Amino acid sequence: METIRWLFGIKSQHPLVDGDEIYPVHGIDSADVLRPLILGWTMRFNDVLDADKLHEALCKLLNIGDWKKLGGRMRVGKSGKLEFHVPVPFTAARPPVTYSHQTFNIKIAEHDLAGKLPVAGAKAQVFAGPHDFLGLTTGPDAPQTLEDYLSRDVPLLSLHITSFDDATVIGLAWPHAVTDAMGRHAIMSSWSLILAGKEAEVPPFLGAREDVLYKAADPDFGEQKPFVLEPTRLFGFKMLMFGLRFLKDMFLNPATDSRTAYIPKRLIDNLRAQMKREIAEKNGAEAGDAWISEGDILTAWFAQKAALSNPGARPMIIGGLFDLRSRLPETVSRDGVYVQNMVLLTFTTVSAELYKGPVSGIALEHRRCLKEQFPPEQVLGHLRELRRNWDRGSYRNPVYGPSDGWLFTLSNWTKADFVHAIQFGPAVVKQGESDDTRKNPLGMMVYHHSTLLKKSRLSRNSMGIPGKDHEGNYWITGYLSPEAWQLVEQGLVDIESI
Repeated sequence: METIRWLFGIKSQHPLVDGDEIYPVHGIDSADVLRPLILGWTMRFNDVLDADKLHEALCKLLNIGDWKKLGGRMRVGKSGKLEFHVPVPFTAARPPVTYSHQTFNIKIAEHDLAGKLPVAGAKAQVFAGPHDFLGLTTGPDAPQTLEDYLSRDVPLLSLHITSFDDATVIGLAWPHAVTDAMGRHAIMSSWSLILAGKEAEVPPFLGAREDVLYKAADPDFGEQKPFVLEPTRLFGFKMLMFGLRFLKDMFLNPATDSRTAYIPKRLIDNLRAQMKREIAEKNGAEAGDAWISEGDILTAWFAQKAALSNPGARPMIIGGLFDLRSRLPETVSRDGVYVQNMVLLTFTTVSAELYKGPVSGIALEHRRCLKEQFPPEQVLGHLRELRRNWDRGSYRNPVYGPSDGWLFTLSNWTKADFVHAIQFGPAVVKQGESDDTRKNPLGMMVYHHSTLLKKSRLSRNSMGIPGKDHEGNYWITGYLSPEAWQLVEQGLVDIESI
């Protein structure tokens, strides 16, 4: 057990409590890359919300059936695997949620920190990043690291609410091993149902004990096709060289900045029109009608800025994520929700020649690669590769691409549509922004961002798209070099003139 603790980076573990209900942590949840990550989510509402009512509703949700799994404590079990140990029952001494609340009798704009939160405007803009606002995300006693969770008797979820005379900021933190963006969507929409007195409509919590993805990856299930990227998988010497190059880049170019970019909808439309013209000019008028999503557009545009800020001409590997809930209809039930990590990585290799050309070339290649990796037989092939690793006791995610490639990652949460999923109207005690200027219904948020509670030097060349606001404008956060952010800012100016 001491060896297991050393591997997890744990100095000590809180004693196990007899009588706790034990839930397993599934395969993707246990991934090496996710396990140490503690995420913080900051949400701004332009109304005054009843903080205690919000807390009570969340606690009530976590007392329904297997939803109580989210009120557990993270532990390393006797098998050496992560587990969630749930108090039975929850008590004041061992609650389902870590909760803190502070009130400022001023307007949010007058607060030294909250007054600097990004606000949508007429033009594109780059703001300070999520990491600068962590003071609004967690309370003083909230866990910040994996070791905090393992060495203390603390719940998985941490709720911190800051109240102002005209607004409310809600902070929520949790280990990434708990869930992904669509799992968060399920939590927030179910929390909203509880607030509205619709407890009977809360969907069942599925897959609490059995990993449906492990079952789906059964070698005897479904069409047997190898994963299309398997010939490019990095292992052995190639993986070693990839890792050494990553470390070299990290030490030679250590500086990364956490910032937030605001891009109005009309600029996305401008970018799409530009890309269609580029594609038509290169490949003919019919090709100009090729479908590319807004996600492809944003991925390609930010990836190019990151690539052009790096010296040399190494190929770029774009890593993305896609949700499995809609990709495996034969195994993933629609009769409830899965609050876990149900995502697979995607990989697109982009040559230096391609990323130094028109950005439309990157978008088209990204879309082509996704179409190769999205069919159900390819999803199952990818999952089977992971399952073989899990059966060997390895939770390391494979990397696919050239060994001299450098990695750019982007996670897009637009599908979760948080600005509409979160409906806290029943908790409104006072309207903040007036009807003359507000763009959102009462009790629905106007801005949000998410980040790691502890910044790591490994946080580099990575972006997240929290999604659109109520007018279809995009917010994008991330860690890029100062040089890349300069290219982003200049690029936003250039798009204005398209």
